Amino acid sequence: MGTKVLLYVPNLICYLRLGMQIYALTHLVANPLWFLICTFVSCCFDFFDGMAARYLNQTSKFGEILDVIIDNISRSSMWLAAVVHSTNASSMIVMAAIYWSMEGWLTFVCTHSLSIRANDSHWKLNVLNSDPTWVTCVFENGFKNIYGFFVLGSTWSLPFWYTMFELGYHNWFVVFIVAISVP
Repeated sequence: MGTKVLLYVPNLICYLRLGMQIYALTHLVANPLWFLICTFVSCCFDFFDGMAARYLNQTSKFGEILDVIIDNISRSSMWLAAVVHSTNASSMIVMAAIYWSMEGWLTFVCTHSLSIRANDSHWKLNVLNSDPTWVTCVFENGFKNIYGFFVLGSTWSLPFWYTMFELGYHNWFVVFIVAISVP
């Protein structure tokens, strides 16, 4: 990998997302609404980095891995917010936060190790014939199907919605934000 890859437009968008997420984390306790706004904007940019990579023909293994790492940081941050701002931090929400954060990182390691062994094919294309039917359904067409919508949508929107609810935002705005935050 040459250093030119580091300055690809999609990777610059990823750096922006990472910076926004780090900035958001500095507001997690003192200003949780600002944390949620920054996290939401960072997650919206996730749509644009992939689009820019394809449009500008600037796809790379580095960018592919960077994008998923930042996705996992964002989702883990949202689950952290759900635990921190829970008015009744029951073991259920704590376990959900631990499970979903670990599941995201474990999935990243497994799918990308398969991708590396498959000689640079994209990790979304490595669904095997031996995989369970539900896995192939979710992965079909790069997650762009009803199953992928619900699986990925819930990993992004559930902690976001829960935190908004716990902070007292129980109105139409919450429903709107959650609806458009689902990929």
